[in-house]
Amino acid sequence: MRFRPLMLTSIAFVFALWLTVPQSEAQSEKEDAKKSEASEDKFAVPENASLEELTKFIEETQKTRPTSVEELVAMQSALDDAATQILEMKDVPVAQAAAALEVRMTALQWKGRFGDKQATKARADLAEKYKNDERPLIANLAKNLLLESRIQSAAKLSEKERNELIDDVFAAPEKEGLTMENFRPAYTLAQTLERSSASDAAAPIYERLAKLAKDSESEKLSDYAATFAGTARRLGLLGKTMELKGRTVDDKPFDWESYRGKVVLVDFWATWCGPCIAEIPNMKKHYEAYHDKGFEIVGINQDNNLSAVQKFLTERELPWTTVWADGQPNAEYYGVNAIPTMILVDRDGKVVELQARGQNLDRKLQELLGPPKTDEDEEKTEE
Repeated sequence: MRFRPLMLTSIAFVFALWLTVPQSEAQSEKEDAKKSEASEDKFAVPENASLEELTKFIEETQKTRPTSVEELVAMQSALDDAATQILEMKDVPVAQAAAALEVRMTALQWKGRFGDKQATKARADLAEKYKNDERPLIANLAKNLLLESRIQSAAKLSEKERNELIDDVFAAPEKEGLTMENFRPAYTLAQTLERSSASDAAAPIYERLAKLAKDSESEKLSDYAATFAGTARRLGLLGKTMELKGRTVDDKPFDWESYRGKVVLVDFWATWCGPCIAEIPNMKKHYEAYHDKGFEIVGINQDNNLSAVQKFLTERELPWTTVWADGQPNAEYYGVNAIPTMILVDRDGKVVELQARGQNLDRKLQELLGPPKTDEDEEKTEE
C-alpha cells in the first residue's frame, strides 16, 4: 500500500508525456524496452544467493520508491523471484518462510493490478498450495489470504453467501482465540461491508470482534474491544436515537434534547481533516436552504486543542453549534475511527442516514423537509 500515491503520480506522468511528445510507434517501443531493461538491472536478484542475502535484498528493495510503472512492475517481479527462492530452500525458519510467502502474495497482487492475468491466477494457486502446509503459521497465513480474496467481493454476495463467508472468517478466532494473524480477515471484512451498501451487515461482525478482542491474550487487541463495540453501536443506529453529551466550544452545556422536532446533521469532524473542511461549503449551502424549514447542524469536533477550534470557527463563521469535549467521549461511544462521519437524525430523534454527505444529504433533506428554499421564496418573504 505504501506505493500507491507514487504509482498514481507515475501513471499521470507517463500519460502526460505521451500526450505532449509526438513519437513514432517504433521509437516508443524502443524507449519502453530501454526502460524495462534499466528497471530489470536496477532490481536484479543476486545469483546463487544465501537466505541472508535474499532477505537483505528484499528488505532493501522494499525501501525503494519506484518512479514509473515499469519500475514498479520490475520491482514486484524481483521481490516475487527472491521470495520464491526462499520458499524453495530447505530448512528455512518458519517465520522467514511466512514472510517470504506474504512478499510473494503482495508482489503477485500488484502485478495482477497491472493486467498480468497469470499473476492473479498464480496468487490464487499459491494460497491453495500452502493452505494445508504442515507448518501452522504458513497454513494459517495461506488460509487468511484466501479469505481476503473472497472478502473483496463481500458486498456483492447474496445474504446466504455472505453469512457463509462470515462463519469461515470467524472459524479460527472463535476456536483459537483472537490473534494478530486471524484478526486481519475479520477486521477487513467488517471494514469492507461498512464502506459498502451492505453496511448494516457489518454491525454484528464488529460485535463479534468486540467480544473476542475483550478476551484476547493480545493486549493490543484487547484495547480495541471498546472501539469495536462502539462501531457496532453506530452502525446499528438506523431507526434508533443517538446519545450525545458535552459542552459547546463557548463552554455552555449542550442540550441534545432541545433539538427534538428538528432534522439534525451530526458531523464528526476536525480542523486538521481535509475531507471535513471540503464538506463545509455543501453544509453551508444546505443550512441556508433548509434552516427555516427546521434543519440544524451539530458539529462534534475531534481536535485536542480547543483554542484552535474556536479560532477556526470564528474565521469560517460557521453558524451552527459545535460540541467539544476532552477525550472525545461521543466519538469513542460510537466507534468513530474515520472522519468526516456525518449522521442524519429526523424530527423524532431517529437516525435515518449514516453517510449523510454530498448528494446523500441533499436527497434525504428533500425527503424529510421538501424542496429547498429558493431565491423566489426569499423575495416573497421580503415583500
